[in-house]
Amino acid sequence: MKLIARNLGPIHYADLDFNDKIIIIGPNSSGKTFLSTVFYILYGPINVLPFIPKEVNIKLEEGITDLELNLKDFEDDLSEYYKKVIELTFSNPKNLITFGEDKCVIENDVLSLTISSDDNVNAKVKESPINIKIEYKKTQGPLAAISRTNDRLFVIGDEENAKRLLISAVLELFYEKYNPIAFVSTERISVLSMNNLISNYVYSPIVASQNKPLILDFMRWLYPIEEKFYGVKFTIDNGKLSAEIKGKKVPLSVISTGVAQLSVIEMLVENPVLKTLIIEEPEINLHTDMQIEIGKYLSKVNNKNMFITTHSEWFTVAFAYYFRDVKVYELRKKDNDLFESKEIKVNEDGTLESLETIHKPEEEFLNRMISEILSKNDK
Repeated sequence: MKLIARNLGPIHYADLDFNDKIIIIGPNSSGKTFLSTVFYILYGPINVLPFIPKEVNIKLEEGITDLELNLKDFEDDLSEYYKKVIELTFSNPKNLITFGEDKCVIENDVLSLTISSDDNVNAKVKESPINIKIEYKKTQGPLAAISRTNDRLFVIGDEENAKRLLISAVLELFYEKYNPIAFVSTERISVLSMNNLISNYVYSPIVASQNKPLILDFMRWLYPIEEKFYGVKFTIDNGKLSAEIKGKKVPLSVISTGVAQLSVIEMLVENPVLKTLIIEEPEINLHTDMQIEIGKYLSKVNNKNMFITTHSEWFTVAFAYYFRDVKVYELRKKDNDLFESKEIKVNEDGTLESLETIHKPEEEFLNRMISEILSKNDK
């Protein structure tokens, strides 16, 4: 996987290259949520909206045929589509741009998006044409449907709608390894306690009226579990969450905040439908021992892609020790007060290179504290 960002919020430049798991560590207001949000936008747009182009200039013939399809032919449609996706998952596109700059660029292996200060989004496709085996059955009426097997796409319906569905399916093919995606926001610690209040709202489409629309995304994917670390059993009925401890139902209000936010992560790990988790700060409200445990736990999940942001050195150290193929990046402040990504090497023995944003302020404080203590003792 690839994620490149230029002039994204407080980030001047980030170049992230990873396989199925990545950890991004950095100080407050360094752009971690910006990166997790644009990862969702680039890799999970089909979680938000289907891509339906306005016009498709290909000829569909009944029966089985081989077609060459190129998303480059639909860049104008993709530009409008991604603008809508950004509006639904973030806010106005121009709000992604670094203050004082006139544009922002975000890109992955499939395409790049250039976002300008006039709120325009320009999509450019990188991928080459792909050849797909199609089996098409023509019918009358405005409806169309599509399904897939290992070697072909089955399309049924009137030709115009069938062609639009076909192009939508091509975009999905590029991202099928990653979808469905769940965005696990830091706000889960408060949202979970309000589950019954907002459950009816969660299961309607995402709307842009929220300050941070992705706050509620994870609640669509909650899955009943018996929590591994503290033995709390969670069940879900019509979207409403309930908890049991030792066979006795208890209100969610008595579940500690750390256990509750940790349980959200476990529910999504256990959901067999999900392929990717975007987890903001898995260490929230956890003591050091549990930060290490959750790092070890997530490192051993082998059926999910993970995009994780964190402040925790111990979580990162534990994860990297138990899963040495993880890519770790640190967001470091440059001379212009903006941030850039720096890959942190995971050594063969599972240890990490120094984390500048953690070790440097720790060392400065300890040196200052020791100096002040010694100075007082000398008097």
